[in-house]
Amino acid sequence: MSDIAYAEPKSGTLVMNALWGSLRVGDVGLPFGYPTHADRSIEVSGVFGAAGNLRVEGRNDLTGEWSLLTDSRGEPLDIQAAGVYQITEITSEVRPSVTSGDATTLLKAVLVARRNGP
Repeated sequence: MSDIAYAEPKSGTLVMNALWGSLRVGDVGLPFGYPTHADRSIEVSGVFGAAGNLRVEGRNDLTGEWSLLTDSRGEPLDIQAAGVYQITEITSEVRPSVTSGDATTLLKAVLVARRNGP
């Protein structure tokens, strides 16, 4: 299990990006912490392997437990297929966590967060 840092490839004042690359089973992304950027989505791509799952987690207590976040339909963000998913909750921190898969699992997660107003 590794803590994976994110890069900010296209960040600006109103839009922030966080890219976690090369996520394998047991890896967790270091938290993205911009609660002012509340309109968020995450794109997941790569090889899921057998039973691969990327969980999107958030928390408000910066030292507390992580909680599973949900999409716009109220479905848990336990992602098992490539795609773009909206994140409903506004939390102080967000991170991806690869909770299952096999030796071939290799995922990339890109979070985009937009701040309303200047």
